[in-house]
Amino acid sequence: MNTTSVRRTHIVLIPGFVGFDALGQVHYYAGVTELLGAWKVQNPRAPHVSLHYFDNFPTASVALRATRLAQYLAKRYARGEFAPGDRIAVVGHSTGGLDIRRALDELANRTIAVDGRAEVSGQDVLKLVDRLVFVSVPHYGTNLADAACKIRATIQVMLKGGEKSLGLNREALTHLRSHLPNTKSGLLLAVADALNESDEDSGGFDGDKAAEREARSQLSLFLDHIGKDFGIIADLRSYVAGLDGPSPAHYSLAHRETELARWKNLGISTRSYATIVSRRHAAEPSLLRLLPLFDHGAPLLDKGSEAWRIASDLPLLSGPLSLLGTGVVAAPLLLVLAAAVHHRPSALFELFHAVCADPAGLFADPASLGEHSRRPDVVDFVTREKKLAASIAVGDSDGVVNTLSMLWPYDPSDPDRHQSFLVESDHGDIIGHYAEDRLAAPLPGGRKYYAYDFFPSGSGFDTKLFREVWHDIFEFCVN
Repeated sequence: MNTTSVRRTHIVLIPGFVGFDALGQVHYYAGVTELLGAWKVQNPRAPHVSLHYFDNFPTASVALRATRLAQYLAKRYARGEFAPGDRIAVVGHSTGGLDIRRALDELANRTIAVDGRAEVSGQDVLKLVDRLVFVSVPHYGTNLADAACKIRATIQVMLKGGEKSLGLNREALTHLRSHLPNTKSGLLLAVADALNESDEDSGGFDGDKAAEREARSQLSLFLDHIGKDFGIIADLRSYVAGLDGPSPAHYSLAHRETELARWKNLGISTRSYATIVSRRHAAEPSLLRLLPLFDHGAPLLDKGSEAWRIASDLPLLSGPLSLLGTGVVAAPLLLVLAAAVHHRPSALFELFHAVCADPAGLFADPASLGEHSRRPDVVDFVTREKKLAASIAVGDSDGVVNTLSMLWPYDPSDPDRHQSFLVESDHGDIIGHYAEDRLAAPLPGGRKYYAYDFFPSGSGFDTKLFREVWHDIFEFCVN
């Protein structure tokens, strides 16, 4: 009997902002499991590679999300899923990359209790980590978060109203769903699918009805989390010189150097995939001209929303104001958004892209901070040609994160340990949401799709590039 031990590689996928593993049948990393299967057929070491999906609170602070991630990794270790001699590769998209950095800091300094009395040394877990992959990660924040902070209360009121409506008035939602227009908007298709999937059919099979109840509870909990905890927005704000905050996006240069030194001592290598939508798809000048109006009007809108939120939390007013708030505050804003993306599916991307490109935005070129702030050049993923970071403008983005914010880490004393690639992609494309893909076997009256094009950006990202990027990630994780 062959008792030779096998060194296993565990690839752990971490979701980003408003992230989840699966919400009903829609997956954050859409199609990645299928790509791993295809890649394993071609790779002789494939039988010893496994994929893990981590579910997290969608909009909690990075500190809370990172603590949950550290506990997740420690629990897998305590249960023997991760064993001494195994390798862990952690992949984070967007805010998920910040969660990884903060979680590694925690593992370096903590003993973690799991499953009651089991204790795990964070250092023991950390010794297994040898690959980090950062995909579209805002290492220095983004202009979009600065703008969202200005209407934080308004966003929460809308989402809280949606959660209450889901729980209290399913008939109204069923009516709304039936009147959602046939649309080319991936965002509206996703909304329709979420409502379809969570609407329990009294005439269905028991198994189908149970799945529908589960989907409804997942959606309700998802909206409830967002409505009550929006700490992540402050953690994604643009870095300001001299700051050393709790979010890795706000770590000082000295703190970042400590991170790099620890990773080097542990033998950890990183790979970053910075995403960008070319300037030919840049926001229309008219949108940029409207941004000052938003800056002036946002404080007034948010003060009104905050006052409504506080009043609706009072015992005597919570019932009527919460229900009324769904119609008075949330509904008009949501209807305007729905109408805009129905008539122009790219509207949301164009708006976000304009905010990232705002010349009055707080995001600044990290190059001014020092040699550890960003890589001096980046490799074009398709052509494999070097591209100077200086050729990337401060306002360039993937529609959500300013691209220069993604060009970290970099260690001038060991540049090959931290490679960066530039990919023509919007923020959702690279995780599989670049087109509407139907489920293989949808339930009658339920969800139809498992992937959506949330941000129609004209980036040109396609299935071929999706496969090449993720096969490259898999190769890096095992080598």
